[in-house]
Amino acid sequence: MLGDTSREPCDKASYHSDLDGDGFGGALSDCGDPDAVSLGGDCDDTDDLVHPAATETCNGTDDNCDGNVDEGLTTTIWYIDEDGDGHGQPGEGEDRCADPGPNYASQGDDCDDTNADVSPGAVDYCDGVDTSCSGTPDGYVATWYSADGTPTDVSASTGALALAGDGELALCEGLWTFRPSIEPSANVVIRGSGIVTLDARSAGPALTIGADAIVQVADIEILGGRSTTMGGNIRMDERATVTLTHVVMTSGSASQRGGGVYVASEGNLILVGASFGTNHAAEGGAIFLESSATITATDTLFSANDADEGGALYTAAATSTLTDCTFEANVASTGAGIAAAGGSVTLNRGNFLSNVAAENGGAMHLSDGAHLETDSTDFTDNAAREGGGLYVSDSSISLVGGSFTGGKASLRGGGISLSGVLASISGSTFANNAAEEGGGLYVTTSTATLTGTTLAENSAENGGGLGMEASTVTMTGGGGSSVDGNEASDLGGAFYVVGDSFAATTLALDGVQVLGNSAAEGGGVVVYGDASLLITGGTLFSGSNTATGHGGGLALGALLDLYSGAASCTDSKFEGNEPEDVYAALSSTGGTFSGVSCTPSSIDLAVLGSQPVTGDFICTYSGCL
Repeated sequence: MLGDTSREPCDKASYHSDLDGDGFGGALSDCGDPDAVSLGGDCDDTDDLVHPAATETCNGTDDNCDGNVDEGLTTTIWYIDEDGDGHGQPGEGEDRCADPGPNYASQGDDCDDTNADVSPGAVDYCDGVDTSCSGTPDGYVATWYSADGTPTDVSASTGALALAGDGELALCEGLWTFRPSIEPSANVVIRGSGIVTLDARSAGPALTIGADAIVQVADIEILGGRSTTMGGNIRMDERATVTLTHVVMTSGSASQRGGGVYVASEGNLILVGASFGTNHAAEGGAIFLESSATITATDTLFSANDADEGGALYTAAATSTLTDCTFEANVASTGAGIAAAGGSVTLNRGNFLSNVAAENGGAMHLSDGAHLETDSTDFTDNAAREGGGLYVSDSSISLVGGSFTGGKASLRGGGISLSGVLASISGSTFANNAAEEGGGLYVTTSTATLTGTTLAENSAENGGGLGMEASTVTMTGGGGSSVDGNEASDLGGAFYVVGDSFAATTLALDGVQVLGNSAAEGGGVVVYGDASLLITGGTLFSGSNTATGHGGGLALGALLDLYSGAASCTDSKFEGNEPEDVYAALSSTGGTFSGVSCTPSSIDLAVLGSQPVTGDFICTYSGCL
């Protein structure tokens, strides 16, 4: 005991009770207290470690009873940390000589103390949140997240950037000049936040994707890729699957194939709300697909791309399904919009505007057994040497609805040119197209069926509406077929039908309205050579079809040469055509007209020479009998 316990005589004012036995008392003691001590000042007489002679320690207690707590010790300012992320709330904090526990942090720099994912040093996720407390949401950050979620900052990377295995590359707003490559069979997501540009700076493909990889790219502009072979901006190896969502792809270049994207055999490219512009290659300015590859595109724009073949898209025995897509102002030698060599192309509600091919197929060029199906697709103001809108060779087409308008061909087929084709056209409109032959359509060595189709205001030297040779064309009135206001400067305002010694030509009209067409010869139709015209089902040649020469409605053998031309008309009507309804030249074989409305005012046949048109009426020089 530090205090003195002997007290004779008892002086109550000099002694203190020492309850904890540390030699220092607190309260004054009774004289009879055997444990009373003469030393007082104990500020906690229940704790023998607390008294005026004690050494101050870091415990949050006034150990030496001098009225101060933990004085003279090294201290740290601590800040309240409610979310436990190691970063406390900004402010004055609390001065402590020891860690006060889990609700405190030694740094007061948290910009959101309610979210443990937000603090200085945290990785920005390109989500509009200032995760790193940098003062700017997202910041200029590019981060690679491996499959286990481990982040790696690749912001400083330039040039080639190898992405190992599965993962996600998150690109915040900014311009990035690295060129990612993805391993075979990897599953990778690349996404942007804000205005994100991936610029290859012409140093190679902007993105290279290994075989069997599955890649999703979203909300990024990709540009400046260059390849000496294939795939300017993106190169996909065999069986890779790539989805591009809201991706803008520009200024890609490949010496051979796919200035924008090259899709190797069995690859699968999916486009959603994408845009391709000013890409260039020898084949497939924007995209090239190898055999057995597929493309599925929705709401995608192809604009101002160029190539020798397939200004926007070239498919080689591939499968293409395009919905609500627009091809505009693309340029090529053949197939400025699309060139398809084999395979199939399906167009739903597409638009082809102002595409130009120096040779064939202003909007599209199909060959080598390709098959085209369209639904409500419009072709407007496209141009080429042949097939201003569509050129098809040795292939097949099925067109439903849609229109061919304002197409131009310096040779044949302002709207469509068909050669060696099986064609079905239903509910379509051909208007204001122009060519040397076949202003609306030109058909050779093909079989075509037109149902409920309109040919209006087209023009050509021969065959303002449709020109054909060595082919069979059947036009039926189902759905309201009409041929109206077409013009030819020479032969066949509506139809130009010519055969040769190698292949017969037949035009069959069933329930078709042929109105207001004009030409030098055969305002409605010219038929000559080994060719025939079959008119049935109430077909009407009326509304002042006119010819400046002969045959306002129909001219047979109009060239007055050795070619003949024949016609057969049943239950139909010629009316009001000028200068006559039907004209048969000397070389024609005439024809058989039965059940035809015939009055001197409604039908006028002029026959030159000894080949009369016979049937229910006989026409001589003086008119119908």
